[in-house]
Amino acid sequence: MLSNRNGILLGIVFVAFVAGACSASPDASDGVDVLFMLCEPYGANTALLWNNFERLGWDVTIAGTNDVIDHCSFLTTDVQADRTYAALRTVAGFDVVALSSTPGTFAPRPDPAADLRGNDHVLDLIREADTLGLTLYAGCASLLALGDAGVLDGRNAMTANRTWTACRDYGASCTVGDFDHPPAIDEHVVTATNQRYYALEIPEAIARSLDRLDDHPRTIANLAIHDLSLSQTALPKDHAVVRARTWGTVEADGVLAVCPFGDGFVVAGYTFGRSGGNADALIARFDADAELVWAKALGGPGRDYAYGIVATEDGVVVAGLTTSAGAGGEDAFLAKLSPSGVLAWAQTYGGAGHDAAFALTATVDGGFAIAGSTETPEGEHSSALVIRTDAEGRAAWTESYDGRRFERGLSIIERADGTLLVAGGTTSSGAGNYDMLLLAYTPDGEFLWKRTQGRRTFDIAEAICETQTGELVAVGYGDVEGGDPNDVVLVRFAEDGTRQSITVEGPKKSFDYGQDLLELPDGDLFVVAVTGAQSTGANDLWLQRFSPTGDLLWDQRFGLEAESEWASAVCALADGSLLVGGWTLSAGVGSQDLLLAFVDPAFAR
Repeated sequence: MLSNRNGILLGIVFVAFVAGACSASPDASDGVDVLFMLCEPYGANTALLWNNFERLGWDVTIAGTNDVIDHCSFLTTDVQADRTYAALRTVAGFDVVALSSTPGTFAPRPDPAADLRGNDHVLDLIREADTLGLTLYAGCASLLALGDAGVLDGRNAMTANRTWTACRDYGASCTVGDFDHPPAIDEHVVTATNQRYYALEIPEAIARSLDRLDDHPRTIANLAIHDLSLSQTALPKDHAVVRARTWGTVEADGVLAVCPFGDGFVVAGYTFGRSGGNADALIARFDADAELVWAKALGGPGRDYAYGIVATEDGVVVAGLTTSAGAGGEDAFLAKLSPSGVLAWAQTYGGAGHDAAFALTATVDGGFAIAGSTETPEGEHSSALVIRTDAEGRAAWTESYDGRRFERGLSIIERADGTLLVAGGTTSSGAGNYDMLLLAYTPDGEFLWKRTQGRRTFDIAEAICETQTGELVAVGYGDVEGGDPNDVVLVRFAEDGTRQSITVEGPKKSFDYGQDLLELPDGDLFVVAVTGAQSTGANDLWLQRFSPTGDLLWDQRFGLEAESEWASAVCALADGSLLVGGWTLSAGVGSQDLLLAFVDPAFAR
């Protein structure tokens, strides 16, 4: 079976450091390279950050005191290091140096991160990263290693209660982090607490720290189309996966959204493969035989990602975020391409802060609706963002929800009655931490209702669909009370958003993520998910079929024997097969390649 994996990560060749031969700042133009320095034992939230780094297309190198890094608790497994600290001569060549979380929730240590803090060579590497201007990240008690290296003096830092005195003694201006205080960004130094709570916001803060390197006017003209050359690799089929391929450049590429287009399909995501740029939005068209018709990079000098894609009668429309154009740090964008990949128009939406579109749907009037997040005026929190546009991307109305803490819309659909329904996450209301969030709006933007679903730990909805019977079904992930980490969570709601049932699936010691779903013609539900059941940091696709009432009928893991695979989206194609899009670290030509897996529903039972 392809899902059998030894969990061993491949070694990475390092660029040797030569004094005076490296620049005084990171160079992310060929992708973002992250050195993830794990303390021993490492904290469980390390797995969340590791996965979320890779979901941005970042190349992560794991470093530890020993070849095998001990885990902290029953939540995780030991991890194979790519490099030991003794073998790591320099941090030159990396863009980010991140320090792992330390045990704190279930097994706090009297001397956290002792192996980092007591290693003079590690502290020298941290000082070198500071001198080079690399983005440095530390959360909770690993902040002490930054302090011991002398990095915090004169900095603004977010710290936990138990490390506040030490943080102040390091010469930093310290704020005790809580649910109201997001990660702190002080130029190239990023600090945070509550790393489970801020697992999504921390990578975003690191990306924004890297944005300081970009100095360009943010005009709409920057969003330009560029031809992209992709190479393919065929993968072995496995049971219901009747065909699988990778496509990619020599850098990192990933699929975040898929949809049918004619007798073929289109995908959207990101690519670091265009020479001289940061991440660009990737759009690629394939024919009925899954052969590439064209591939385009949409972007400019900044950071551009496409999170949603829909097909129209005369082209395709993508939505995402951009720092190449717009009014703020990040702006949401919408862009239309012709069937041949020519840019027809592009629009940006946002204010002076950070705005992003994470989901897109076409509406029956020929327009579009996007969901995402928008920064609140004071700049510390975010609201769920909903925008409805006409056929040319001009905003008809814009609404934001809550913002007392953090909200984000990750999926949007238009229901049969014209209502717009948004699913995502909220920390402002519900049972605690992140909760699944459902919002309903009339076609004219009038707010109808809100529903939350969650427990005291962490729950978020990645996707939602309306069934043939008018019910709503959301899929995402969350903690199971009792200590098990992320599990796939499937929730059925009545038409008015009242919860009907909840299904939780996930093995022990595994971080599992429900990513997308669709309803099959017979009423069953097909879910694409990700599981880390093999070992922490090594993921497989997890394909699942549920009955209309949420009972698991069938499942299959699909992965290779090297590193990680990730599933982001699923759609039904004209021939009745299902297309699963994501990315792989295990095969292809680059550090991360597009992964396209074709599933025959007849075998998925």
